[in-house]
Parts: sequence; C-alpha cells; structure tokens
Amino acid sequence: MKKFYTLLLSVATVFAVSAQGPMKAKGDITSYDGTVDISMQISEGSVMELAKDMPVTITLEEQDASNVYELVLADFNLALTPGGDPIPLGDIVVPNVTFTDDNGDGIVDVAGSVELIALAEEQDQPIYAGVDITGSTDMFLNELALAIDVIWYMGYLPENPTMDNPWPIYVSFTGTKNAGVADLTGDAVSVYGVDGAVKVDGFSGVAEVYSVDGRLVKAQTIDNEAQIELAGGLYIVRVNGKSYKVAVR
Repeated sequence: MKKFYTLLLSVATVFAVSAQGPMKAKGDITSYDGTVDISMQISEGSVMELAKDMPVTITLEEQDASNVYELVLADFNLALTPGGDPIPLGDIVVPNVTFTDDNGDGIVDVAGSVELIALAEEQDQPIYAGVDITGSTDMFLNELALAIDVIWYMGYLPENPTMDNPWPIYVSFTGTKNAGVADLTGDAVSVYGVDGAVKVDGFSGVAEVYSVDGRLVKAQTIDNEAQIELAGGLYIVRVNGKSYKVAVR
C-alpha cells in the first residue's frame, strides 16, 4: 500500500513542475506559460483534487507536416518523500498533436494522443500511462486551453504488458503564448497580431507575410520595429528564417 501511494504522488505531481531550460529546436517552437488543475478518479463517482493553479510551461514544436506539433512537458524532477532528493521523472511527450481551424474563425481545435509513455524510467518500477489531449486555442488572444486525460496503467510491466486496472487522472491546462522568441544572437523577436496589422519588434530586415495557403501577401523592410498593415485573418509571417502564425483582427 505504501508503494501505491508513492506512485500516486509521483503521477499527481508530474504536471505541477516547470520545464528546466530551453529545448533544442528541430522546427518552429511555441511555448505557453500557464497553470494546471489536477484531479483523480478514486472510485466510481468519486474524484479527488490533487492540485490547483500549479504553474507549468507547455512547449509545441512543429513537425514535418504543417499544423502538426510535438507537445512537451520536459525534464521533470520530483522528491517522492518530504525533504528527499529529487528523482527525474523524464519528459511527457505527445507527438502528432494537430491544430485545425475548420471554420476559419481563429478558434483552432487541438487533438492528440499517445498510447503508452514511461515516467521515472530510472526507478525500480517505472510509471506507465496513456495520454489523450483535446482542447482549443484562440489565435486572436493567443490563449491555449487543454484537457489532458492521463490513464495510469497500474499493472503494466514490459514483461506483462496489460492495460487492465486503469486509473484516470484529469489535467486541465490554461495558458498564454509567449510573445518573444530568442534568435541566435540572444535578442528577443516578437511577432503578433493587432487591429489591422502584424506588429514586429526586435528585427531588422525583410519580413514576408503569407496567406495560410502559401501565397505571398506582402513583403516589408523593417528596421527594429514596424507594423505591417493587413486585412483581418490568419497569416504566416517569416522573419529571420523563422515562421510565426499570426491572427489579425
């Protein structure tokens, strides 16, 4: 029973810690700072609150396909006992998370899942779980809301790969997109939408604006900061070799 509650503490706290340090980019990266509420179903009709308003950062790295991302909560460390040494739980990684704006209204549906991940792999008994993500992001407000359902398979072992005895853990995330992105010189480049324009700060050179179907809409030379006047809608802005998805009101 003691081991059960130790594992429960591990899973409950894994969402309540922040990523440590920057990630190395393979594609365009966006991060959202926010908080999570966590609850766990302990019996039929009974849910126990495990955490509320705990700060986390979610990072999205664009994969080969457009609007498909790898979602990461990275480099978690947790002390399993009060005052004990932190134990690395590893990364929570969900690949192939899709962002789809079916109605063209700037409200983007988010969906993704992974059947099995292992946490605390360096421990005697890793924690195995599946993850299912649903939610939405408002391109105009740069806000992200996610429901992250984690199913902990308590009886799963590599030598006994059964997914019986699942324990649901419900994680609710709300966060706001980080506006600034550091370039290779360490300077912050910000690209975001305002009324009737895209605002670019901290960049000197040519900014290219494309429609979501890939057509070049406008190219403008910028000296440190400028506004590019545009009609309302969704655009992809290229500056300094990076792409930014921007909504103009």
